[in-house]
Amino acid sequence: MMDRRQWVVATATGLLAAWRPGYAQTPGKVVRIGWIISTPFATWQLRGAFSDAMRERGWVEGTHYMLDTLHYSGHSERIPALAEELVQRRSDVIVAGGTPPVGPLMKATSSAFT
Repeated sequence: MMDRRQWVVATATGLLAAWRPGYAQTPGKVVRIGWIISTPFATWQLRGAFSDAMRERGWVEGTHYMLDTLHYSGHSERIPALAEELVQRRSDVIVAGGTPPVGPLMKATSSAFT
């Protein structure tokens, strides 16, 4: 049975892989992945699993994609501003690390494209 961490990694990499099949082979474009999480990404346990899963699919950090991670350190009142910041940075893909950022991200992305 798959635990929560495995599910998050599998879902995120699956979405990224399905987003543009074969995109990792296109030279010149580095995809910006925006990610809002509760703790700094360098200390986040899933970073290694995420990077490994991306590498298995032909995506190399720094060559094919860059991670633009913002963390709210348990201060959920910061999430709406962080969501707006990722939209302003023109992230190609935005990932919510957990449930709290989902609502603010939906609001920030829907208002950016209307």
